[in-house]
Amino acid sequence: MHHRRLATATTIHLALQEVLADLRKQGVVLVEEPFWPGEEPWSLDASVGEPIRSFEILREGAAYLLQNGSSKSLLDAVEHFKGSPQDTKMLRAAARLPAAADESGRGGSSSGGHSVTAWEYTQALTVHRPRLTHAFEDYCRRHRLDAIIYPTTHLPTQALADDGTVYHNGQRLPTYATYTRNTAPTSNAGVPALSLAVGMVKLDGEREAGPDASGVAVPVGMEVAGPLHSDERVLAIGCAIQELLPPVPRPVVLGGTVAAVVAVGGGGAVGSGSA
Repeated sequence: MHHRRLATATTIHLALQEVLADLRKQGVVLVEEPFWPGEEPWSLDASVGEPIRSFEILREGAAYLLQNGSSKSLLDAVEHFKGSPQDTKMLRAAARLPAAADESGRGGSSSGGHSVTAWEYTQALTVHRPRLTHAFEDYCRRHRLDAIIYPTTHLPTQALADDGTVYHNGQRLPTYATYTRNTAPTSNAGVPALSLAVGMVKLDGEREAGPDASGVAVPVGMEVAGPLHSDERVLAIGCAIQELLPPVPRPVVLGGTVAAVVAVGGGGAVGSGSA
């Protein structure tokens, strides 16, 4: 079984290291080998996820308006879309509209990206996506792996900001791209993957979620993925791993908001039970 080394938040990195140590004690063989240069899934996915998502959002949006007898055009819907700035920028770029002006009044460019053409969409589906899928298959075959494991996200759960960003390693980054960095490649490749809650971690607020979140405990996840058509094996591996890990406590809900202020047992260690 392979585990990917990624630039993750400190708390998640430490938590996953403990889980991996527990798996080794149970006889799981873990290997760490790189993908072929230029065949890394997170690099290949740049030519798959964004073109497909941008093109299909507009295609399906237009079909939805037509099927429901709306008098609004798709461009009207995009113009009046009330979502995060990042989502708004993506929609406007896909619809060939200039970016909306920011609070300072600047804007008018399409710096959020370019509109995806039908040719680019077809290339993403017929050329780049098969290459991404093959990267997983080839990697598992070359190293004789049953599965690949890695952090579900490389930063902990946190409150979303109104500007569509999250706090990570001292800076604010786009929410969608940051949280889906690890999970998007398997999803877009169409290969089986599942996420397991492997414990709780306490946030280092200043570094990971802003000063107001220091000391808050949140769940941390680990994803298990395999090559195409290995669904049953991935599910079996996930079930086996889950049985080795301590249960994750339910989040505390206060006033409709998940507070997740739960004490972490065993001095804050994830996977502190025998695994």
